[in-house]
Amino acid sequence: MVVDNLYYGSHPFENRVQSSFTFDEEILKSAVRRIYEKKFNPLTEIDEGVFRETWDIFNSATDKGFGRREYSDPDYSFYEELRSNNAVFSAFRVHRLQSDIASHLTDEDGKLKSFDKFAQDVEPITSHSVKHWLRTEYDTAVLRARQAADWRQFGEVKDILPNLRWLPTTSVTPDSVHRVYWQAELTLPQYHPFWREHRPGDRWNCKCSLEATDDPVHGAHVIDEDDQPKPDRGLDNNPGTDAQLFSDTHPYNPTSCAACTLPDKRFRNKWAGFFNAGRKKDCYNCSRPKELLKKAGVATKESKKAAEELSKQPDKFYKNLIIKRKAIQESHIKLKHLQFDNLKTGNIKISKMSMKAILHHIFNEDQLKAALVINKKISSLKFIRVSPLGEGKDLTNPVEISKIKMKKKKGVKNYNSYEYRYKGNIFYVKTEEVNIHGDIFERLYSFTRKP
Repeated sequence: MVVDNLYYGSHPFENRVQSSFTFDEEILKSAVRRIYEKKFNPLTEIDEGVFRETWDIFNSATDKGFGRREYSDPDYSFYEELRSNNAVFSAFRVHRLQSDIASHLTDEDGKLKSFDKFAQDVEPITSHSVKHWLRTEYDTAVLRARQAADWRQFGEVKDILPNLRWLPTTSVTPDSVHRVYWQAELTLPQYHPFWREHRPGDRWNCKCSLEATDDPVHGAHVIDEDDQPKPDRGLDNNPGTDAQLFSDTHPYNPTSCAACTLPDKRFRNKWAGFFNAGRKKDCYNCSRPKELLKKAGVATKESKKAAEELSKQPDKFYKNLIIKRKAIQESHIKLKHLQFDNLKTGNIKISKMSMKAILHHIFNEDQLKAALVINKKISSLKFIRVSPLGEGKDLTNPVEISKIKMKKKKGVKNYNSYEYRYKGNIFYVKTEEVNIHGDIFERLYSFTRKP
């Protein structure tokens, strides 16, 4: 297989992978059944559960390698871009996996297999995808995220440490391709064109690194030859400049726009390949994966930017506000960052930091619009009821008991429910009533629309 050959064909690392994550196999099994029962179209959609599990894993790798960044960090925007690009890569990855699974629905005679037979046939595919490929990708993502952080730091110190030195690998089985560089202690200026084509991390499982130094140029003779080894597919970019842990030459991505199997809303017919033949491939900025992400309720870089602009001028769109039920009701993020004051009069405010917190977690513009509606002074907010902490929960379940204890520890007393009518629609606002050191207030817990 192409991916197997790429990851392990020339690197003896398959059985040495040690990763600190687990993939929820129940989510994968559910996706297999959904494909069999035709609950969604694996060619034009992506399974949200598998996608989010995959995206979370790559974001975890980013946090481990690059480090979590807060709003005040100068690299926060770059960090957010890394996470957004992780979503695009995850979309291509999940779409590829779905296509491989769906291709086994029928037998040699074209008849639909029984579910048990189908599940048995695709188990090697799903297992290999999350137990081998994903682990290799995770480990490489951690290394490349760390190298991205290093590269950005190099730029900050280039005035006093103008050169970069190739350091020896930390791998127990060194890759012979890079050995020549670290054995020669290759040291070149940061602006040297060599670094545009060759860097630690341009081969799968590479554990080489660079360091900034003021030592003189050294070992340049090893790069004199024109036939320098090419980077591996999917790693021929610099994540420290483009915020992409994997490039769009990865086998999950199409070789060209004409070969792309993702749905294109402009050309949904047999001539799609013809019209796209002359386009320059740019998977991370293409509308196709973004359409899949939009269906899965994920914010793209563009929608986040638009959301930020809306947050600066909320009054601009109140008149034409449209809130999609699915985007709000099925959201995995509960907007807990809004604080209520004097709720009986309907006065609600969002602090600047609260709005930044919302933007950090937001999936799409519709969620932001819903939040900004609450930001406005609302006179029609109607109290419904108080729900004691733990109401409706299984109080014999240790997990539920633990959650309730944690809520109490954080000062949560109960939940309050309110009704909000807007443009003929009914919305339900649920808040947590909190008492922290005698300071009593309510904060938004969820915002749903009546079906």
